[in-house]
Amino acid sequence: MQVPERRRLQLRQAKRAQRLRQRQSGLVPCQIMVPQALAALLREVAKQPDFARRLRAWLRLEAIEVSAWPQLQLLCWGRHDQWISGADALAIYERNWRFVQPEALTAEETDLIRGLVDRHGGGVFNG
Repeated sequence: MQVPERRRLQLRQAKRAQRLRQRQSGLVPCQIMVPQALAALLREVAKQPDFARRLRAWLRLEAIEVSAWPQLQLLCWGRHDQWISGADALAIYERNWRFVQPEALTAEETDLIRGLVDRHGGGVFNG
């Protein structure tokens, strides 16, 4: 085998091993279409050690999993979405607040509502 071919084979094997290690640690690729400048920014920010934690904290109020929140799930009885936007979640809580049982709200769901009000409601809850 010639040197360039052997090197290509080594690189291919190394890449496969890297992908296997990433899969085993729970990392998967996620391709999304964004403007080139934003993609460069994301690649740079993703190198920071606490990137995943900070992204998760930001996404917590941007994409809401309906089934994770008992009162929201009751309010969304007619919807079949697994995820809704934070703005939609706040609008659903506000529009249907009369059906919410405040004593049944968990501390986590109360914190979610406060976070949604701060992020999407300008600090004002219209319920």
